[in-house]
Amino acid sequence: MNFNSLNELVVSFESIKQCVINLYQLKRLTLQASGKYDLIDGNQWKDLILKTNIIKFNFKFQILNYNLKVNEGISILLESFRSSFWIEQKHCYVGIHYDEDNQQTFLYTIPRFRFKDITYPSVNFSYKTTAPSNIEQYFFYQHKIDSLIIDIDKYITPSIHRFTQVKSLILSGSILMSLDILKIIIDLNQIEKLDVYSIESLSINELYKLIKYLPRLNELTMEFSSIICCTITNSYS
Repeated sequence: MNFNSLNELVVSFESIKQCVINLYQLKRLTLQASGKYDLIDGNQWKDLILKTNIIKFNFKFQILNYNLKVNEGISILLESFRSSFWIEQKHCYVGIHYDEDNQQTFLYTIPRFRFKDITYPSVNFSYKTTAPSNIEQYFFYQHKIDSLIIDIDKYITPSIHRFTQVKSLILSGSILMSLDILKIIIDLNQIEKLDVYSIESLSINELYKLIKYLPRLNELTMEFSSIICCTITNSYS
């Protein structure tokens, strides 16, 4: 059973419970909803699952009217999903994601609802999940990522992890990031799309150097200024 609430509808744990408690043949439950704070209580969900025949449970909840403060209370929020019931019996791992642009907080299961469009650096690094480090590494850094957005001006220290399956790389900031640093963060061999439109002062020489390390590149987005003149071959557009 898949349940997607309308944007205008705010759900609670009790409302969902009433919908599924008498569905005795229900084996798989997937929920996407915007709702109240009680949705993040893992103990309530555990009790509900034990009263039903649900085997597989996945969810993505946008928690309304909740402002996540970085590193404050995150462990407490996830604590109810760290029990042996979730980790050992159900092999269900849960994460918290904060959308900085829209100031939205999400609680989601891994890997079903892991985020594939990533801004780096951001408050979401390192990832806040209940998954063991090896599983977190596998799903977040070694699995396909649709787009990786790197804000060069906010980048301070090298990442302790490396993204190996990024399809689209979007760079923003005052100047193009050093090629040596990019090689540390990302496997450039997998990049198919490169967007440097938001680079304020783009060095064409540095751009050419980067392109040489992108064998799969088939799409390039950039801005031509009156100061910079160059020729891009037909293989890039």
